[in-house]
Amino acid sequence: MATSALKLRPDVALIDLGLPVLDGIEVMRAIRSEFPGSRLIALTVYHGDEDIHQALRAGAQAYLLKSAPPLQLVAAIRAVHAGLRRIPRRAGSRIGAREPA
Repeated sequence: MATSALKLRPDVALIDLGLPVLDGIEVMRAIRSEFPGSRLIALTVYHGDEDIHQALRAGAQAYLLKSAPPLQLVAAIRAVHAGLRRIPRRAGSRIGAREPA
């Protein structure tokens, strides 16, 4: 996965957390180790607290559910491309309630 990122060098990468061989968290870590400034969006069906925290720790600037409306996805891609973070309100409240790691 990191090899593909090395070849393609995308402006923003959407990473599925449920990948079959390496999970998305490992893929994000691998990409970040090669490209610290990469812009990553975790795209998933999972919305548990630990999934959110793991994705953000691995380097995701946005965390979106696959069920997100298309306009929300486009807005997140644009925001992350601009260097901003996009965390859904529901996920943000979970982050705020958790003790720092």
